Formats: sequence, structure tokens, C-alpha cells
Amino acid sequence: MADEILRLEGISKHFGGLHALQEVSFSVVGGEALGLVGPNGSGKTTLINVVCGLYTPNSGSIYLEGTKLGKMNPHRLARAGINRTFQVPQPFGSLTVRENIEIALSHRSGEGMSLDDILDFVNLGKWAGQEAGSLNAAQQKRLDLGRALALNPKVLFVDELGAGLNPVELAEVAVMLRSLLSGGRALVVVEHLMGFLDKLVDRVIVLNAGREIFHGALRSALDDDEVKRVFLGTVGA
Repeated sequence: MADEILRLEGISKHFGGLHALQEVSFSVVGGEALGLVGPNGSGKTTLINVVCGLYTPNSGSIYLEGTKLGKMNPHRLARAGINRTFQVPQPFGSLTVRENIEIALSHRSGEGMSLDDILDFVNLGKWAGQEAGSLNAAQQKRLDLGRALALNPKVLFVDELGAGLNPVELAEVAVMLRSLLSGGRALVVVEHLMGFLDKLVDRVIVLNAGREIFHGALRSALDDDEVKRVFLGTVGA
């Protein structure tokens, strides 16, 4: 059995009277892709922000390869092995694609993919000398992925990377992400597109109002009455 990479135990996050996350627990092992789904406002991005150090949880514990993590800034967590992509990429627009990835590489400790390997992997080698701000939306998402991979993460949170992509681009990104698992890396994929997730993840966790309401195979989730009610807006007969 593969080794556990990341474990969350009872993670809760409150913003005043708003309970954004309530006792969320799960783990992910090396070589696994885990889907994190739910309606807007269910707590998915809040959870990423907690694990990646942008927010401090009100309660609960986070373990990376069995070691409990205390309060750490995002850049320290990224160096430790937890990194992410963003729903809306924000590259250094006036810098070239190559320079954007070079900046990320300058913060890496240890081994990892070379600059040229990253450019080839995200299919941006042809645009390496182009200003990042001139890329289209799909290319900027791939650049965001490349910057995240530059730090050689042990676990990578992928936040709606498929949003706005056409079917051909979605299929390419799914293959790209699956290939990352072969080296023992773990993925946590936040996504609304069920067809995309079906090509990528082994199991899913469904959140609603900050609580976990389902944990299991994607196809089982789609048959679950509670999931259909909160995520698809329907209730089974």
C-alpha cells in the first residue's frame, strides 16, 4: 500500500459566525488523485487556503508524511511540499513565461524538474519568451501549473484548472495531471466538471456548508440522494 502523504484531522474554520469548515477529515496517499467537490460556498477553496497556509484553522491538525504541521507561512509550506494552483492565475504579466518559472524555481529547495522540462510538460516551450500577460486563459492555467510544479510538491491542490477549457484542452490536462502521479505525488483536485474528474480521480469527497456529506467513488456520489440534492439540485425518487 502506498504511503500516506497528507492527512487532515477535524479541520474547522470560522469567520465570525460563519462556519466555513466543520470537522473536515481525510487523507491522501502517494500516487492518488482525490476529488474535492461541492456547490459554490461549500468550503472547497477555504480548505485549500487552510492547508496551504493562507488561513489558520480554528481547530484540527494537518500532517505531511506523518509529521504534524504547526502554523507556517504559505512559502514555507510550499517548500515543505504542499503547493497549489489558483482558480484565476495571476502570473507576473510583464515577465516572460520562462522568467515566471525561473522565479518559482529560485524558491525550491532540493531536486525537481528542470526549467526546460517544466516548459515542455505544460506545453509552453514555444511561448517561453512571450510575456505571460499576453497568454490566453488556457495557457495561463498551464503556466500556473508549471509554477506550482517548479517547487516539486509532494501534494498538489488543483483549484478548478478545468474551468473555461474546451473538451480537447480538458482531455489534455487530465492526461497531464494523471502523469504526475507516477512519481508518488498526490493530487487533490477541486472541480465542478464531473466528466473531467471521472478521467482523473480515484475517489471524491463532497462538501456542503463546510461539512463532508460523502466520501467514496465518484459514480457512487452521483447516485447519492444527498449529493444530488445539494450539488445537482435534485433529489432521488
